[in-house]
Amino acid sequence: MDARLGLTLGLLTATFFTGCSSEPEPRPLGSDAFYRRDDRGGAIQPGPRVPQTPSDQPSGKVTDAPAENTAATPSADALQFVTKQVKSTTPGTQPAESPKQSARPVTYEVGQYVSVGAIIAEVNGTPIYADNVVRAIAPLLAARAKDLDEQPFRNLASSEINRQVEDMIRAEVAYAAADRNTSAEDKTTADRITQQWRDRLKTENKGSMEEVRRKFRDQGTTYDDAAKEEYRRNLVRVYYTKKLFPRIQVTADDLRRYYDKNRDALFTQHDTLTFRLIKISPDSMGSDALAQKKADELAARISRGEDFATIAGEINHDPNLLRNKGLTGPIDRGAYRLESIENALWQLHPGEATPVMKADGAYYLAKLETKTNGRTQAFEENAVQGRMLETLRSDQFAKMRRDMESQLQKDSVVNRNAPTYATALEMAMQGYPKWHN
Repeated sequence: MDARLGLTLGLLTATFFTGCSSEPEPRPLGSDAFYRRDDRGGAIQPGPRVPQTPSDQPSGKVTDAPAENTAATPSADALQFVTKQVKSTTPGTQPAESPKQSARPVTYEVGQYVSVGAIIAEVNGTPIYADNVVRAIAPLLAARAKDLDEQPFRNLASSEINRQVEDMIRAEVAYAAADRNTSAEDKTTADRITQQWRDRLKTENKGSMEEVRRKFRDQGTTYDDAAKEEYRRNLVRVYYTKKLFPRIQVTADDLRRYYDKNRDALFTQHDTLTFRLIKISPDSMGSDALAQKKADELAARISRGEDFATIAGEINHDPNLLRNKGLTGPIDRGAYRLESIENALWQLHPGEATPVMKADGAYYLAKLETKTNGRTQAFEENAVQGRMLETLRSDQFAKMRRDMESQLQKDSVVNRNAPTYATALEMAMQGYPKWHN
């Protein structure tokens, strides 16, 4: 687990344990600290966003059903699990380390066409704007443009626009459900987690909030907008923790079936070899006799102590072997196509070399680098149990989440504005000349 994720999960755990203390707590920030009243229904957008023009339309509800009973506080372990499943996909959520490392969002120059405020979709009256969609996918497009001609790039941009809009729609319906079906206590929990996110960013930047804000600006968003999105994402995580996590059920039979099905692929480390190989081909030497003579000369040089890798990088009639100085593997036992050479290598100790061997019409010399004896992990091992449990819980959670979000979309009023997709595509294409060159 990397340091950033470990710190985040540690802070989440601390939140719930300190909540049990009898000591007075500072008053938590209210959810209004992270969004405007008229922006409450905004989407959790998977990309950088800019402040949107407030809509005079109602934000809309997923359904008219009464709010669910969510009185119980979710456990720290459950929330940690859901946080790993509902990962942040917003580039601006974590500021770039430096301007050079951040992929700049799409920008427009004098004379270029841009339709600011064009609505590409609406979810229960909440707009999703075309320029926000393009900004979200700009880092990916900028990275790919260098290797693509214009038409393939256009195809990529069109596909990414469609994907991004659907991501934003899913995020919006999830947030709407979370906002409606969570208690004041749940919203306070989301506030606290978001405040920890703020504190962590400040600490990582040596206490300088101006540095934090600058890094977000370098990514084409703002710190305040990123904080809003972080709060919304945290509220969705709290909601999923209470709505979906208790329904996850992994039985002993589930574990055993998974182990039996995946024992060879996931829990068995096979015997492997890593070696270096020199190939001398009669076709390249002009005759079989000359090829054998050259192979014998190389074997003599190796026996005198010359470095095998150096020789393999000087003469080798296989281009890949020449480029890699003969390095091959790791190869599972029984998987190498030259069976006689593999069998000979299994008889050696690391550092030893084979004599000249003929196989498949060519002459070969091989040196064993490493040999690993495999083993199968037992079902009862703690590491195996933990890995299986995590995988099966994640699979169940992912399916329940997909099913729930699909139903939420069916219960929502979602309008996609087809002409604006073309507008968004042209906006993305205007960045192509600069990115490509």
